[in-house]
Amino acid sequence: MDSPNYSSISTLGTKTTEELKRWSWRWWKEWTIIFIVFGITGSTTVRIVRPLLTNILGIEGWIDGPWTYRISYLCVTIPLYSLILLIVGTIFRRQAYFKKIVFRMYGRFIPERLIKRIRGDRNNDNHVV
Repeated sequence: MDSPNYSSISTLGTKTTEELKRWSWRWWKEWTIIFIVFGITGSTTVRIVRPLLTNILGIEGWIDGPWTYRISYLCVTIPLYSLILLIVGTIFRRQAYFKKIVFRMYGRFIPERLIKRIRGDRNNDNHVV
């Protein structure tokens, strides 16, 4: 018995409309690429943020206080992570998928109307505020 189709390649970022069967070779390939992109993005962000805070901004955890460093770390990490995610995702030719991930990430902080304006979905503003 064939396994049902759970996701399509277009959801994962490529432009074809072929269906991916779960546990197939292409399914493994797509998810391997996605995990590699997330791994590269996370480790690169961590390697960049600490020197950025200490060398460029001059904030050190044990001198300036731990809360100053932690808040600064979060304020720098979130935008830098999303930028690196888009860059690495584009290098691996999965820009559409990771663009959706970034919009979902910021959708928790930014109002939906502003996100639609950034995306260019101005025709879908038929909700009442």
